[in-house]
Amino acid sequence: MTVVEHLENLIRIPSVSSVSNRPIVEYAVQVLQGAHWGTRLMTHVDASGLEKVNMVAAAHGQNLEDPEADLVFVCHTDTVPYAADWESTL
Repeated sequence: MTVVEHLENLIRIPSVSSVSNRPIVEYAVQVLQGAHWGTRLMTHVDASGLEKVNMVAAAHGQNLEDPEADLVFVCHTDTVPYAADWESTL
């Protein structure tokens, strides 16, 4: 799959902060595990009652529990909802 295809898939997944980020994290897990990365999910429920999922991923051969891991993947998975007044500031 190309980078463009991954980006197209990602923007199709609802990810505004008012919904759970589980679908986008599950997509990332699928892609990373397909590339032989290890993943670990940590979930919590936010103040509004929504499940939020944090993921840590590390390249093949790296221990996710080891703070000395050479490379880990950590990112922000939710987005800010679009607001019409943004256009007036451009």
